[in-house]
Amino acid sequence: MPALQSTAFYATFLVSWFGAAGLTTALILSPVWGWFADPSRYLLAWALYGAKRVLLPLREWRAFKAACAFAARDAKDGGYFEEYDIVFADGVEQADLASSRKRLFGFHPHGMLLCGWTMAIADARTTAWDAAWLATRWVTVMPLVSEWMVWLGVQAVEGANFKRLLASGKNVCMAVGGYEEATHYEYGKYRVFLRGRGGFVKYCLKHGYAIHPVFTFGEERTYRSVAAGLKWRLLLNRIALPGVIFVGRWWCPFLPLPDAKLHTVVGAPIPDFPHIPDPTREDTAKWLAAYEKHLVALFDAHKARYAAAGDRAVLEVL
Repeated sequence: MPALQSTAFYATFLVSWFGAAGLTTALILSPVWGWFADPSRYLLAWALYGAKRVLLPLREWRAFKAACAFAARDAKDGGYFEEYDIVFADGVEQADLASSRKRLFGFHPHGMLLCGWTMAIADARTTAWDAAWLATRWVTVMPLVSEWMVWLGVQAVEGANFKRLLASGKNVCMAVGGYEEATHYEYGKYRVFLRGRGGFVKYCLKHGYAIHPVFTFGEERTYRSVAAGLKWRLLLNRIALPGVIFVGRWWCPFLPLPDAKLHTVVGAPIPDFPHIPDPTREDTAKWLAAYEKHLVALFDAHKARYAAAGDRAVLEVL
């Protein structure tokens, strides 16, 4: 069982996430509930918060990130999940990652709430990568959760910011499959979503980046989910909303199942990945296919050791 400290930490973090969504929804619907009650105080609170963010913008806070590192451990050492580790594969060395720039780490699978990605942010080893962790813009602007996220080094994945980061040469960590990968989630299934995801490859080609596929075994066992209504839930993704219905622990549904065994495997960069200042669609398609091939090879090479189904595990690429 996870330690009380790590459970409280995880619960506080996720309460901030869901609380932020509730506060923002209430703001959007304020004209409606304003028919029944005066929303002026609520709107004033938002205005004051917005003014504070303009005058005192949030920034990455290394001391806060270091204080969160205790959560990135096995349950036996005070962490939340039964097992947790970052594994460097295919000759990848932490020392090399810590002393380099222009690397993109493509995390898979998204899962329900990016448990592997989130644990990796808190892991002291990734601090040395000096990377920007990219997520939906909502979690960088909404109250409560944005404080957590930005202090940990999270930035908006939106196009303008992504292009700016790659032009600067900063290392980047992102969940490539996004909301669609989350929507296709099923407990115990290994699925990644790459359809139409060539944009990150295009800009890595343009700016001379190395791309590392990263796969978290155990992410597929962090929550149980509703698989019905996939077609309709995918429609929500088109308007930048997650199409997921899930449950974790019975007494606190948004907390992940603690018996999951998370092993995040960091693969070597795609071999012979070129620098093409003006990549064509054909270039992008070719190297997205190479990324898919390299990701599947990474999964196949490590499934016997880390997948719950062992050698019988199969990765679906959607």
